[in-house]
Amino acid sequence: MSGRRREPPCPGSATLRRATGCRGRLYIGGRKASEIVDVGLYSITRNPLYLFSSAAAAGVGAQAGSVVLAAVFFIGCALAFRVVIRREERHLAETFREPYRSYMRRVPRFRPSVGLFRDRSTLFVATDRVDRTFKDGLVFLVAKPAFEFVEHLQNDGALPTVPTVLLSVGRRKKSGRRAGRRARR
Repeated sequence: MSGRRREPPCPGSATLRRATGCRGRLYIGGRKASEIVDVGLYSITRNPLYLFSSAAAAGVGAQAGSVVLAAVFFIGCALAFRVVIRREERHLAETFREPYRSYMRRVPRFRPSVGLFRDRSTLFVATDRVDRTFKDGLVFLVAKPAFEFVEHLQNDGALPTVPTVLLSVGRRKKSGRRAGRRARR
């Protein structure tokens, strides 16, 4: 790793993703078990919390300065959430029956369809849930200093980078083959 400081591909994008995820939680807080929420972010995707949690994970990867890591984090989260989403959909379809099935037909599962957006002019929220949401989101603020610390250790040589580890493994394999050939001679 070079000593040059790397910035995320889009500064502020991780913060925007986190804020959007918080907004989605405001809509669902306390309502999930009693009604189908189909306004706000829930009008463009049935799973905005999972979508934006995946985007937040991508933001963590972007904070590391790697588009590849951002993509891996997003895809990994999305795949993990897929199992949970299907289980929740079965439960909600059994609980709410046709109204939920109608919602499933109107609104995509994961990929948002912005053209479907609709909202209410007033939203009542439980303040304890808002507080909990903001506290839960604080974990993402730790990512940037953690990556900076890892980069510092790598620059000092105290922590090897992935390419360094792969090169040293390759060298060991080559030297092991050479030693084996010498022993056979």
